Amino acid sequence: MQGFLGRTMLARMRALTALPPALAAAIAFSCGHDARVASPATSEVPPSAANSNGVAPPAASAAGSAAVAGASSASPVAPPPIDGALPSPEALTLSTKASCPAKTCRLEGSLLDALLGAPDNRSPAGIWEEDLGAGAAVSFARRTDVDVLGITLAGSVTLASDEAKGGDAELTPWHAFIAPGGGITLRAKGGPARFVLIVVTAGEAPAAKVAATKASAWTSRPSRIASVDLTMLPDLAWGKGAYHARIGFGGDVSAHASLGILKMSAEGVVSPHVHEKEWEHMAILQGEGDFIQGNGDEEHTLHGSDGVIFSVAPGTRHQWKPAGSRSFLGIQVYTPPGPEQRFKKLAAAP
Repeated sequence: MQGFLGRTMLARMRALTALPPALAAAIAFSCGHDARVASPATSEVPPSAANSNGVAPPAASAAGSAAVAGASSASPVAPPPIDGALPSPEALTLSTKASCPAKTCRLEGSLLDALLGAPDNRSPAGIWEEDLGAGAAVSFARRTDVDVLGITLAGSVTLASDEAKGGDAELTPWHAFIAPGGGITLRAKGGPARFVLIVVTAGEAPAAKVAATKASAWTSRPSRIASVDLTMLPDLAWGKGAYHARIGFGGDVSAHASLGILKMSAEGVVSPHVHEKEWEHMAILQGEGDFIQGNGDEEHTLHGSDGVIFSVAPGTRHQWKPAGSRSFLGIQVYTPPGPEQRFKKLAAAP
């Protein structure tokens, strides 16, 4: 397995449901990346709901303009308001996991390919939870075709860039970062740490396909690394306080991906809508309900609960019907950015 440094590296593996047991065992033995998947955690749907010209049906387009519900005809009773503050993320987790217990694990080549999904996965992004042992680190090679994003859930992580000496950024819980072009090392500081990692391709090519190709290294970073404390960002609320969003990064920071937090009441419905040009990726940190995708005979449902991750291709009609048991909290990524800006308009509406 290529891409690992250090004489005493422990095996690093990624056991995705798409990997056969024999391959998963081989990865575990040679690479030391321990992965644990509690349940199938990814869902991708082709853009079957769009018309032949790529334009969604009128009903879906109208719902898309409203984006997140709050004014859904399927929900005549307004959902109750909730506190928009972010809870402690210590107990939040994803079902798609990987770990580096010691030393430095270099995420590139075959391993990164395995982390980003099955060969037929068309998604331009991969999302998983990374667990680091005390003092352990993961690093990404410099690639002009990949951006790396993340959010710390527990512990403390230092972010060091390849081109800078010293001045490492410290990322504590709910701190997010984006590193255009990769070329970073993330190290657990003062004990174990957990964080969500997101790898996005700088284009429309499937992330897994890009990872399997030879890296095109940069000498000058495509754009600056940015970090932010999500708890300090404006709480964009609408629906009389039943819906809340925080935009960590948008198109002004990255041309390839946005990153934000979406929080909704336990009864908060997301009306059917379509993003005609953008992929939507959601990692559910807390909540339960049905994620319905497609249209007509091709419509199908994914039951979403804590830890589930799903991706929606452009032109695909989708909606969220909550179970009504718990409020919803999720990490939302759009590739490319754009749809997240509607939250500002919703929050500004009277």
